Amino acid sequence: MAYVLIRTEIGGEYDVAVYARSLKPAVTEALVTYGSYDVVVRLEVNDMAELDEVVTKLRKHQLVRGTTTLVAST
Repeated sequence: MAYVLIRTEIGGEYDVAVYARSLKPAVTEALVTYGSYDVVVRLEVNDMAELDEVVTKLRKHQLVRGTTTLVAST
């Protein structure tokens, strides 16, 4: 499991959240937030290669300015 914290262009948070939700089944949740980050995305992936693939897709969205990825440990 991982969380991706996303900063977007001003006003782009809802478009990015909708796009993130389309990246199923890896994306299980994408929420618009207030504060330092605009969108928080929860991922469930099988390995680091799949994580890299999904995060790269998120980063390529034209309204994404930056990301921080947190990999959960169980």
